[in-house]
Order: sequence, then C-alpha cells, then structure tokens
Amino acid sequence: MKYQDFIKEILAGKFVPVYFFYGDEIYFIDEGVGKIESKFVSSSSANFNRDVFYGEEADAAQIVNTAFSIPMMATQRVVIVKNFQRLSQSGKELIVKYCNRPSPQTILVLIAENVDMRKKVYVALKKTAQVVECKSLYDAQVPVFIRQYVNDKGKDIRLSAIHLLQAKLGNSLNELINETDKLMSFVSDKQVIDVTDVEELVGISRNYNVFQLWDALGARNLSKSLLILRQMLETGERSVGIVTSLTTYFLRLWRIRSLKSQNVSNSEVGKKLRIHQFFLQASIKQAQQYSTKEIKKIMRLLLDADIHLKSSYQSQRVVLELLLLQIVTGKKSI
Repeated sequence: MKYQDFIKEILAGKFVPVYFFYGDEIYFIDEGVGKIESKFVSSSSANFNRDVFYGEEADAAQIVNTAFSIPMMATQRVVIVKNFQRLSQSGKELIVKYCNRPSPQTILVLIAENVDMRKKVYVALKKTAQVVECKSLYDAQVPVFIRQYVNDKGKDIRLSAIHLLQAKLGNSLNELINETDKLMSFVSDKQVIDVTDVEELVGISRNYNVFQLWDALGARNLSKSLLILRQMLETGERSVGIVTSLTTYFLRLWRIRSLKSQNVSNSEVGKKLRIHQFFLQASIKQAQQYSTKEIKKIMRLLLDADIHLKSSYQSQRVVLELLLLQIVTGKKSI
C-alpha cells in the first residue's frame, strides 16, 4: 500500500491491528505513526498505553507480551517497534507469529528502513499486516506536496520559491517542512511566500549562492569560485554548511559518471538521481569536467576540510579557499 492510500483509509476511520511502515521518507513514517497515536492514545494515557521498542536492543518476547497486555483506562494500546530490520531473525519470526493472531486491543506498528521485501519474513508480513511503503517523492512531486502543505495552513507559496527551497535543501520532506514552517512564521500576516522570503530566511544571497558556487566549480573557474565563496561567507553562510553542500555536489557528479559509464541515458540518469530537468544537462556537463579519480580525491579533501573547520584554529576562510584551490587545480598553494 502506498502512503497516500494509507492516509485515505485513516481518514475513512479504517484501522488494522498491525502496520508495517518501511521506506526512505522519514517524514511520511513519522506522520503516519503520529496519526495512529493521536487516534488511539490520549496525552493522559500515553505513559500507560504507548510503548516504544528498538530492534537493535529489544527482546521480541517482551514486545509480544506488551502487545497482549490489556490497555489501562482505554480501549486500545499502541506498541511501536522502530528499526524492525535490526531485530534478530528469531525475533522477527516471533513477531510474524504474533501477527497471525494479534491482540484486538493493540495496534502494533513496525518501522524499518529500506528492506528487501522478497525476504521470507517480509513476505509473511505482507499476508498478516498492513504494509505501508513510505517512498521519497520524485523531484516533480515535491512542489505539489509543499504547496498543498502551505495551502492547508491558510497561506500560499510561489512555485519559484519552492524550487529555490528544493534546490537548497534537496527532497527531504523533514527539512523542507521544517524550513517551510519557519517561512510561514517569518512572513507573519503575509499570505503569499515568494523567492525574496526564501532568500532572506534561508540565507541565500541574491547575488551569489551555493548553486552558483557549484556552477563555478563545475566550470573549473577558480577566480569566480573564490569570489562567490567570499561573498557567501560575508553574508553569513556557515562554513560547515558550504562543505556539506559541496560534498552533496561532488557525490552527485560521481554518481552521474558511474551511470554514464554504464551507458545510461540522460533522462534515466535524471530519474535515478532525482535531478530536476532544469539542472540535469548542466550537471551532466559538469561531471565531465572531473575524472572519477579526481572526484575520489576531492571527497577526501572535503572530509579533511570538515575536520579542520570543526577542530582547527585555522581561519575558516583560509581552509575553504585552500579547499577550492585544491579542487579546481589540484595544487596545495598558489
């Protein structure tokens, strides 16, 4: 079952004794579990009727015993098992056995990261639990989701503002929603959020931002890269954040090179890496500017820079300027 179908059933008041949430979109998992909790566990009874276990440390027998426990002063109890994939094999099998005849007074919620649904235990869960796939949205789906989220809060947001947020933060809904909530608070009574609001709050300079730094590095233009870097630092951009964004950028270039070496088409590269069409051609061209060997070296340089920024007394500006010099030219000094 897709997450959107799960939401439809919840809104219709349909619940089952066992849910299995899995996938890479944490926002959907947290929201889905939250909806179950809000339905069956009141704030006054949460200490008695809500139990949370973690697969890496939990005992499956204790989970089952808790699931069979009678709720206190309520009709239902909720038992949550996070990191279900880390439960021992025998533990998983015991949980599957419970799912064959679950307690009618308990909602058991199993949560896992991306797992191989072909494995025996997950095939068995498909037969006894409501399996909910929480998959990350594709690039083109994110703006629709964010706009609907903002509309539901009584405001609107320009598509250009969403694209800028998306380009800055990626497709992680947790991060996007967090920044969107800040934006709605930031604009106060203003009804429509635009690009200017995003630029002011998220720290994107009108003149230079991290994406222009990516482009300058992609063209191996050192002077422009240094100019952009200096202005970003002057406008308050965090040094560690710049290194993180560069790591994301060069990891993307490495993945593009890997896929292209397998003769994957440009459009398929975009789909696999979830790169917006607007940025795809430029990203592929930039990947051609660096060899795989160079990118591996750059990843080590980025790690070293991150360590220096967090532990060294050296000027952060000097650390970053030296980093760009090494990336573009391979030299350690001018």
